[in-house]
Amino acid sequence: MEYGTVTFVSNKGWFFAKCDIEDIGVFIPQKNIEHRRYLRLHDRISFNKIPSTTNPNDLEATDVKFVSHGVSSTGEAL
Repeated sequence: MEYGTVTFVSNKGWFFAKCDIEDIGVFIPQKNIEHRRYLRLHDRISFNKIPSTTNPNDLEATDVKFVSHGVSSTGEAL
């Protein structure tokens, strides 16, 4: 299980997150989020990585779980 932060939110049900340890991004389809929860920018999440179902050169997050609301770059709680 890895941890990361949501870095992009689309209005079409998909997201991107940045992994904490390996400075890489992962694609998150909403169907892979526990309870199909809608994530917000800077939310903290836990997940597993798999090769993307649409592009094997990219990574996709699966078993995504909400951990907490994040903190903005100015240090304010969101």
